[in-house]
Amino acid sequence: MTFADDKLQKSAIRVIVVQALTTTGMVASALVFYGLQPALAAAFGGGLAMVVAFFSARWVYDAGETAQKQPYIGVGAFYLAAGKRLLLTLLGFAIGFGVFKLLPVPLLLAFGLSYLGYIFASRRGRY
Repeated sequence: MTFADDKLQKSAIRVIVVQALTTTGMVASALVFYGLQPALAAAFGGGLAMVVAFFSARWVYDAGETAQKQPYIGVGAFYLAAGKRLLLTLLGFAIGFGVFKLLPVPLLLAFGLSYLGYIFASRRGRY
């Protein structure tokens, strides 16, 4: 494992741990103040953010590997990773809203705050 691989892995783990803590706080708050349905929606939203972060880290790593091996298609690999991230997020929202009929406000709020795990987990502006 190279230094960059180790750095990416530690950063991804740090982001997911911060997202898990943020989601836990949101779910507990929703459960105490609003009840079970908002808490389930918040859990789904936070979990979706963690799943997206996990897969995004892998896709960015793969895009970096592609860019090193074939620089002429490297940018396209990063765009593809961003597209996958967007599609996974939209699919998760569709499942949460359409299939499970979860409440939109707690789901979106927990997703948004958990997604800020990238900022909360950064050290001195770096991931």
